[in-house]
Amino acid sequence: MPLTVKQIEALKPGPKRQEFADGGSLWYVLEPSGAASYVVRYRNAEGRLLKFRLGPASRLSLKQARAAATRVFAEIGKGHDPQTERVAARKTRHEAKPLIASDVIDTIAKRFLAEHVRPNLRPRTILEVERHIKRIIKAFAGRRLSEISRADIRVFLQGVGADAPIAANHNLSWFKRLCSWAIEQDLIEVSPAAGIKPLTPKTSRDRVLSHDEIRAVWEAAQALGYPYGAFVKMLLLTGQRRTECAGLKWSELDLQHKVWVLPADRSKNRTEHMVPLSEATLDLLKAVPRAPGVDYVFAFDKLPVNDFAGAKRQLDDALLLDLPQWQFHDLRRSFASELARLRVPPHVIEACLNHRSGIVSGISKTYNRYSYLDEKIVAMNAWARELDAIVHGRAETNVVSLR
Repeated sequence: MPLTVKQIEALKPGPKRQEFADGGSLWYVLEPSGAASYVVRYRNAEGRLLKFRLGPASRLSLKQARAAATRVFAEIGKGHDPQTERVAARKTRHEAKPLIASDVIDTIAKRFLAEHVRPNLRPRTILEVERHIKRIIKAFAGRRLSEISRADIRVFLQGVGADAPIAANHNLSWFKRLCSWAIEQDLIEVSPAAGIKPLTPKTSRDRVLSHDEIRAVWEAAQALGYPYGAFVKMLLLTGQRRTECAGLKWSELDLQHKVWVLPADRSKNRTEHMVPLSEATLDLLKAVPRAPGVDYVFAFDKLPVNDFAGAKRQLDDALLLDLPQWQFHDLRRSFASELARLRVPPHVIEACLNHRSGIVSGISKTYNRYSYLDEKIVAMNAWARELDAIVHGRAETNVVSLR
C-alpha cells in the first residue's frame, strides 16, 4: 500500500533502522539518528538484489522520490545497472584525484562535532562525545570514511575493549551516529558500522560494596593522594555523580554554611542541588591544595580531573582487597544503600542523590518545591559517622544486594 506524507511525518526513529515500502520497489528508510532517505530495490542482469539510494528525505519529497524511482527503473529497463555504475564512477573519481579533506574521517568527524553535537547537546555530554570522537579520529586518521571496513572497526573496538569494554560500546555507538549523520549529509552512501554489535552486552548493575570493600577503597584513595584520591573520598562522602564531583568548583562551595550548591547547568536533571557538607567532608576540602587562579577543586594544570579510567587502574593497584567487577558508580549506589540501612526515608535519599525516580509523584511532584535540606543534613552527617566507623572497623560488615 503506498505511503502518504502524513504517515511519513508521523514516523519516529527507533533503536534500529526501519524501512517502509511505498507499495512497490521504492522504500523510505529511517535511521536511529532520525536521518531518513529514499531507496529503490531492483535485480540486476545477474539476478542479484541491489539497493540504490535516491537521496535524503530532507531534500526529496515523496512525490520527487517517486519520480526519481520511475527514472531509475526506466534506465534499468534499458539494461543499465545504476548501483554498479555509481560505484564505478566513484572509484574512477577517487583514482583520478588526490585525497581531499572533505573525504576523510578527520574532517567529517570535526564537522559532526561542530554542526550536530555541540549545537544540540549539553556541555558535559559534549565533552564525553568529543572524547569518543577523538579516539575514532586517532584510530582512522587520514582515511576515507567510506573505505573503512567493518573488519577495521571490529579491530579498533577490540583494542579499546581489551581495557575498557564499556568505553568500546560507547565508541561504537557514536561511530554509528557519526555515520548516520554522514549519510544524511550525502557524504557516504552506506554506514560501515551498520550491523556491528557491541562487544559487551549492556546490563543493569546492582553492585553494592560491602563494608570491607568500602574500607579498602577509602584506604586505596588515601594512598593515591591528590587529586584522584581526594576525588574518590568525595564520591564516598557525598554520593554525588562522578562528573559532578570531578567538576566541583570552589565558587560552588559555601564552607561557612557547610553546603555545596550544584548549579542547574551542571546537574544531570538540570535542577539546582544543595549538598550538605559533613564535618568529614569539610576536613577533606580544607586539606585540598588550592592553586592561585584555579577554580576547580580536583584539578590537573587548571583543568578538572577527567581520566577516570586511569584513576580506576591506579586505585585498583593500590587496593589491599580484591574487588571484582566494580566501578565508580557503585560508590553512589552503595551510598544510597547505606542510607537506607540507616533508616533514612526513600524520599530523603532521593533528595540526597538529586534523583527523580517517582517516589514523589503526581500533584506532590508538581507543587512540592521543598528541598528537604534539614533532612539531608541529618542524613549526610549520619552517613559520615557511619563511614568513619566502617573505615576504622567499628561498623558491622554488611553486604547489600539489590537483586
